[in-house]
Amino acid sequence: MINIEKFTKIRKKKHVSQIELVKGICTQATLSNFESAKKIPSFKILRQLCKRLGIEVGDIIINSQETEVYQTLTRAEYASLRLDFSQIFDCLAKLNNLQIAHLNDHIHFNYLKGFYALENDRNEASALFYFQSILKEKEIDKDNIYYLLALNGCAQVCEARRDHDETKKYYDAIAKTITKIQINDDLTALHTLLILTDAGDFYGRRKNYKESNYLLRYAYQVGSQFHKVYYMERILYRLGQNSIAKGSKKTAIQHLQDARSFARFNHDQYVLTKAKQLIDQLTEN
Repeated sequence: MINIEKFTKIRKKKHVSQIELVKGICTQATLSNFESAKKIPSFKILRQLCKRLGIEVGDIIINSQETEVYQTLTRAEYASLRLDFSQIFDCLAKLNNLQIAHLNDHIHFNYLKGFYALENDRNEASALFYFQSILKEKEIDKDNIYYLLALNGCAQVCEARRDHDETKKYYDAIAKTITKIQINDDLTALHTLLILTDAGDFYGRRKNYKESNYLLRYAYQVGSQFHKVYYMERILYRLGQNSIAKGSKKTAIQHLQDARSFARFNHDQYVLTKAKQLIDQLTEN
């Protein structure tokens, strides 16, 4: 069920007239019929109207089951960031028994299915299927965070298969858009950091240090702005490796020392050990 009253209040609070809101989307009559509860527009039109108001369709949904879907998806997504596969499995099992009626929820669900297939089941074919189903969705915008997460997932599958050209294709698509993502909540900030870290690491390994540093520095900026320390050790560790490759010894040591500080905080033993080994090598020379 759509909360028409809430939609209208948001439009008026933002001082957006009906004529301004519908320009290039639909007729004023369509909006007028919607706000007077005579006829609900198509999902595509409703989604565009909401986007112009800076909200999502889910913000004006009043349905207890959909709320349960949203809450379950959110729990699963935070679990994915912690690599808590047991909770992801439980959430996905619960979602299988719920009616997922909205496009955004379907996209979130497919991303989580792809993530679980790739990271826990190691089933690359299934993961690729779910990620590509998101990319093929006609209604999704290319600056949607889940579109970029799907690109990132496809890139990881291709890299695991040692298909470096396809991997680069996906990361190049990410690099063109990722800095344009609007970050309005903690979950989007964390997802953005994940994508930037993976992409920056890929370009660093491919010796494209300019692109790698650009993405990683932007990631550091996002983390600082939203007070997120997750992934910071990976970001700084790669920046340190890039600095070594470019012959910037002093900068490299600073990045690696900072990486170790975040690694202690995030309990990342791998970066803690590897960064120390590089620091020792640099200080010995």
